Amino acid sequence: MDDIMPINSVQDYTDYMGVKALHPLATLINFDDAHPVPKCRKRMGLYAIILKDTRTCGAIQYGLSTYDYREGTLLCVAPGQVIGAVDDGSLVKAKGYSLLFHPDFIRGTPTATTIRGCSFFSYASNEALHMAEHERDAVI
Repeated sequence: MDDIMPINSVQDYTDYMGVKALHPLATLINFDDAHPVPKCRKRMGLYAIILKDTRTCGAIQYGLSTYDYREGTLLCVAPGQVIGAVDDGSLVKAKGYSLLFHPDFIRGTPTATTIRGCSFFSYASNEALHMAEHERDAVI
């Protein structure tokens, strides 16, 4: 059976990755600091902006579709969405960065209103945001 792990807080995600949370509502993770983790599907209760710097972690499912990504791709996930890979018993060592923040972090701000209109946080986006090398460098 394919269970879905609930990730309802920054602490839930940092515990999963084996890193320390920088703040209870927001954190930045350098995956070089993270432990290898089991593949699993996660129902996110957070916003996540993930810079994938490797293809070695296999296909990622985003909702019911496989995410189109390559090295240097930005993945954007909104609360309530499911992302990850079916647990096959293997461990994955991610490479890249992840910016995570709880919806409460932006509640009542102009960003909270603006982010709802960002299509790249939607399942309707069939492709990840592919970046040129100079764009990737600017994000980092």
